[in-house]
Amino acid sequence: MKTKQRLFLGMAVLIAGGTLIGNNVWAEDGGQTNSDAVLRYEKNLSIVEPVDPTDPPTVIDPGEEKPGTEGPLSIDYASDWNFSSHESSNKDENYYARKDVVYTITGAEKEVPNFFQVTDNSGKNAGWTLYIQQNGQFKTESSSLKGAQVVLQEPEIFTLGDGDEPVAKGMIQLDPDGQLSPLLVASKDHGTGTWIGTFGNEEDAEKSIQLKVPGNVAKEEGRYTTSFTWTLATGEI
Repeated sequence: MKTKQRLFLGMAVLIAGGTLIGNNVWAEDGGQTNSDAVLRYEKNLSIVEPVDPTDPPTVIDPGEEKPGTEGPLSIDYASDWNFSSHESSNKDENYYARKDVVYTITGAEKEVPNFFQVTDNSGKNAGWTLYIQQNGQFKTESSSLKGAQVVLQEPEIFTLGDGDEPVAKGMIQLDPDGQLSPLLVASKDHGTGTWIGTFGNEEDAEKSIQLKVPGNVAKEEGRYTTSFTWTLATGEI
């Protein structure tokens, strides 16, 4: 009983001389103060490495000739398209882009579906649109494939994170005169993080990018080329 009395007496002394500030924690009189904490984000200007679309998140080597754009809103990769070699024909023909050949980090070659990769690390969640533009008709120095059309099947979209999915615009017929074609649209609060779009999968990738050439257009022996511009932007352009 005397022990309990001494404990109660000790608590009374503490109460008289200090302040209870937590579970069984007492402080001498002297007031209180606050401290602050801060966290700041800086603009992300890093280049995001492209990944193997058939084995994410394994990184591939894009090569020195195909560097991605700097962040925070970036196009990390876009495949070149190879429609192979064919004998000239006076019939309407459909040609298809071969699979992309990429290089693993060990230097080994690997065939994958043609693909693109974009990243939104802006933190603004404002949404964005990915456009593609054909820069003129397929041509040599002296001949043009008048009337030829590139047709893209709807890409298959996936992410490396957990953002809300952007919307693919379906099958697209590109305009050789240079009209911008929206390919992928992320509305507000969608499309954050890194997104990969493949034209087909491993089974049907070689039928997903089509070049339609009329039979009545003159064709000469040689290498016909064109180029495509990919644009990633917030809002309409």
